[in-house]
Amino acid sequence: MKKIISILVPAAAAMILAVACVKTNEIPEQPAEGEVITIKASIPEDTKVEYEANSETNNLHLKWTEDDVIRVISGSDSKEFYIKDGFTDHEAEFTGTAVSGESFNIIYPGDEIRTMDEALAYNYEGQVQNGNGNTDHLRYIACLSGVNTYESFTFSEEWAAAHGGTILLPAIAKIIATLPAGVSNLSKVTLTCSYGPFSLGLKNVDVSASSQVLTAYALLPIGGATLPGGEPISLAVTDADGADYVVSFTLSAATQLQQGHVSVFKFTQGFEKKLFAGGDGTEASPYLIATPAHLMNMHEVMADNQTIYFEMIDDVDMTGKDWTALNPTSKYLKAIHFDGKGHTISHLTVGSRIGYPSFVGVLNGTICNVTFDKASIDAGNANTGVVAGYIGTGSGTSMIVGHCEGVTVSNSTIVATATQTNRNTGGFAGVLGSEASTIKNCHVTGKNTLTQTASYKGCSVGGLIGNVATAGTITDCTATADINSPDSYYNGGFIGQVGGAVAAEITRCAYLGGTINAGRSADLTNSPVAGFVGRIAGNAGAVFTDCYVDGAIIEAPQSGRVGGFVGDTGSCSTAYTTFTSCYVKNSTLSGAQHVGGFGGVFYVNADKCYVESTTINANNDNNGGFGGYVQKAFITNCYCSTNVVGGSFNNNGGFIGNSKDSNVISCCYETSTVSGPAESLGAFVGGVMDGYDEAKATVITKCIAWNGSLPFYGAVGSKVVNEETLYVDVSKITDNYTGTEGTISAQATTLGWDNTIWDLSASEPKLK
Repeated sequence: MKKIISILVPAAAAMILAVACVKTNEIPEQPAEGEVITIKASIPEDTKVEYEANSETNNLHLKWTEDDVIRVISGSDSKEFYIKDGFTDHEAEFTGTAVSGESFNIIYPGDEIRTMDEALAYNYEGQVQNGNGNTDHLRYIACLSGVNTYESFTFSEEWAAAHGGTILLPAIAKIIATLPAGVSNLSKVTLTCSYGPFSLGLKNVDVSASSQVLTAYALLPIGGATLPGGEPISLAVTDADGADYVVSFTLSAATQLQQGHVSVFKFTQGFEKKLFAGGDGTEASPYLIATPAHLMNMHEVMADNQTIYFEMIDDVDMTGKDWTALNPTSKYLKAIHFDGKGHTISHLTVGSRIGYPSFVGVLNGTICNVTFDKASIDAGNANTGVVAGYIGTGSGTSMIVGHCEGVTVSNSTIVATATQTNRNTGGFAGVLGSEASTIKNCHVTGKNTLTQTASYKGCSVGGLIGNVATAGTITDCTATADINSPDSYYNGGFIGQVGGAVAAEITRCAYLGGTINAGRSADLTNSPVAGFVGRIAGNAGAVFTDCYVDGAIIEAPQSGRVGGFVGDTGSCSTAYTTFTSCYVKNSTLSGAQHVGGFGGVFYVNADKCYVESTTINANNDNNGGFGGYVQKAFITNCYCSTNVVGGSFNNNGGFIGNSKDSNVISCCYETSTVSGPAESLGAFVGGVMDGYDEAKATVITKCIAWNGSLPFYGAVGSKVVNEETLYVDVSKITDNYTGTEGTISAQATTLGWDNTIWDLSASEPKLK
């Protein structure tokens, strides 16, 4: 379609500042310095602050108002003069203290601008026009420079020249634009040329009520400018949704934007909708995102078997938009590289349950450097998280790989209803789904609430990830979240479950607090709940290093596998999960049974781990300050200081509730308080029940129970299975100390603890 565009620049008759005055170059006699005087200021016809548009001449009528101030400057002397009553539209008197000198600068508005430099650098950003064609927002600025008197003056070129000076005035652009049908409410108009990009905010402008015609006035910097021939000019009109409609052309001849004049820019057609603020979607030139419309337009350019690049250049508020995931359908081939550049997407709302409700659905590619604040996800029966349902998926040649780095989720809400098994909800993502996928330096912060109701077993909820389903890696990440999951099976403050057959690696990560409400129904006695990871599948063999929990509140009254760090590690597995330099502190755990300050049901290698300032409340048996029900575990160089309140059943210990089958525990200590039935209460181990043969005997050596009132271990070998009593060889529980003599460090030194691992200089040993 042919573009029809015209520019009208008014002649002298259209000047807003033009008046003839008596000319004189003589220097008038000046009043005495410090004298209170009255000066007279005039503005010509068609001048000053409260503009009233004249449709015939494009002039703008200006008049004095009751709060006007004039500033007079001579050298370092600067004084304000305030308007007196009795002024008319174009003449007024002002009073103030006299300024001495031979050359003066006279500035309006004098209460806002204090120097000529400030006048030249006046900030014209932030103009907002309230209503189509309205001129109330226009602000008159005038500077008489180097004149020889100020007692009676006129803001005009003629008066300035007659008194040895010059005048500086703003220019005004009047924009008339006919927009395409369907465009209605507008938020901004931007004119771009060599004189500069000038933006004018628009409020209460609905062009559907004016035959699609926008009339806008923008104040331009003082002094005016000349636009050379060949100059590219563009106009962008932005609607209330942030969509841009753009028209461009090139000047055929030089055009002057004259100070004190209204220059008219008329655009009658040729507007095209612009999907983004710039770019072409390539790595070298990403699509640029600055508005909600730009974000919504991502759906229009996503393509199979092609990585599309996006980059944010401003924060985006998605209030009122219903978002649909970008890559929701198999085979998840819409790849993305999304760089937020430190910006925030707020109020992302996903009500559509297509695919995996989230920002991206299945992440194929990279998301980095962005914050999602106050997101709201209604997931239904789907794997879900704010960022993704899945971060990568599949394996082998069909593997989809996802990477997240520097991404934050804050103050968000997720609601899911799992009506099938294996549904996973995470504050960040539902599932880490392929072994090459990574999450690095990502966080769930602020007030986040995750709610999942589940009618099927196998569903999981985690503050960061619902399910780590494969050997992906998570590094330097944190989560703070409240989890309301009374009938879901696997629940963790950081990870719901690790379910993959190949070891995942989780390093330097933390759950930084919240309430985990889970394990509420009677059929969830085997459902794991924990501050960091609810369940680790028996064949997973996950590796946790330098991870911790601080401030977990776990309320799981029916759950039988509750831990400050891990609920269940798969007690019958042939693979080992390892925990190195991990800890729990400042937490409260409530469960039915198998409750441990670090782990509920334990089958692990744990080295250099500890629990501090944590309380355990259990209704039933097998509860300990470090581990609840422990079997086939290797625990070395660990300690706990907890308050264990055991239930009315057996096996409550300061370090381990029930040691069962082939445990090897060495160089550990406890300073816990422990209570429960006396016949199965131990300072270090509540009950020892190994198995049917000597090979399964528990080995505990070089350990310290700092308790003067309880034996090192309580009940032994009391359980009968298939008419056979479990085998216990207490001779392998040896070289340990129970009591409170001297200091713990002194006892540890006597037992030969490794001082390259332990700092034994204080009364209590601390890990180096």
